[in-house]
Amino acid sequence: MLRLFRQQYNYFLSPDKDLVRRLYRVTGVIPQQIALYTLAMQHSSASSKLTENNERLELLGDSVIDLAVADHLFKHFPYKPEGFLTEMRAKLVSRGMLNDIAIRMGLKELIVRKASEADFHKSSIAGNALEALVGAIYLDLGYQAAHRFVLERMIQPYIDLDELVRTTVNFKSKLLEWCQKRQKKLQFKLVSEHREKNKWVYTMAAIVDDEKVGRGSESSKKRAEQLAAEAAVLHFKIDQTED
Repeated sequence: MLRLFRQQYNYFLSPDKDLVRRLYRVTGVIPQQIALYTLAMQHSSASSKLTENNERLELLGDSVIDLAVADHLFKHFPYKPEGFLTEMRAKLVSRGMLNDIAIRMGLKELIVRKASEADFHKSSIAGNALEALVGAIYLDLGYQAAHRFVLERMIQPYIDLDELVRTTVNFKSKLLEWCQKRQKKLQFKLVSEHREKNKWVYTMAAIVDDEKVGRGSESSKKRAEQLAAEAAVLHFKIDQTED
């Protein structure tokens, strides 16, 4: 009852009611602790203080999304092995996927930033803000609310899981098989690694016969290799359907 009262007050009477209504239109969530959501939308470029941006919430939200997605995939695909579930989760929580969902959701209009429009689309600002938003929902309304948001506002409107199964392949294995048939040498090399906010980001290159044909950046080397292999598969126009 108290939670409902706070939500109704915030929506109709709070000094921040305009922000609350904008958040509700985009996310379907009426916040109780508005400060959490304000912080979730605060990019580091708009604040000189280390703790007055969304990076801490982003770290928390990243873990909540991982758990919610893993739980959903486990139940949606009851007979699939661990490797399949891991690959599907990696695809769903990839930086590119989260960024795309956040932009399509309309989160861009809520983010406070100084980054240019070009920087915005080249970076993961929107996806990072989405992770921070999930972290805010988790702290404000609990895990069930955050889990429901991930399913009903992130996955169901924008992702067809069964279609993703048909298009998601192990690009590294696909590329290796293609190279072996043509007696080409394939290797993956670490191009760079750097600290980005709360995690390391690795950039891997797929190299075929000493030519760099694909690159990928992710928070794990294995995921980065998959992205690099995917770029190489597109480069060579290799059939992406499952065998």
